[in-house]
Amino acid sequence: DYRKTLFPLLIPFKDFYEDFNPRPYEFGIGLGKSGRKIYSTLHEMVHLLVAGETSGGKSTFVRQMLIQLLSQDHPLLVYFIDLKKGVEGNLFKNDARVKIITDVNPIVGLLEDLKKEMDKRLIMLQEKGVGDVNEYEEATNKKIPRHLLI
Repeated sequence: DYRKTLFPLLIPFKDFYEDFNPRPYEFGIGLGKSGRKIYSTLHEMVHLLVAGETSGGKSTFVRQMLIQLLSQDHPLLVYFIDLKKGVEGNLFKNDARVKIITDVNPIVGLLEDLKKEMDKRLIMLQEKGVGDVNEYEEATNKKIPRHLLI
């Protein structure tokens, strides 16, 4: 019951990822009640909602997640919707794998493009008789970039 347990005020990035040997697309979530470090992958956690009060660490969490994912040698394309004029995604503005969207107008087009990509991939999976991109990569020995929408 987390209502009866105080969360740490700070978990240093360096300490959290010390001795971390990530699986593909793995990133840190935080500490469990016991103090155990919790990690997940984009494969295991295909949808993630980050919520909390103002100044509660949501943006810090997203930045540490992206730093960890972008530091790995796996193909990744990130679409970062940052309606604060790019302030939150500024750290990633020079990374070619990250597209920062700072205006609401292009979002519908982006979602349409991602839907087309998803449909294309579903056909690829169906043709190979596999259930997900990981299985497709194993069956074809081809790397498929993951698309991450934030």
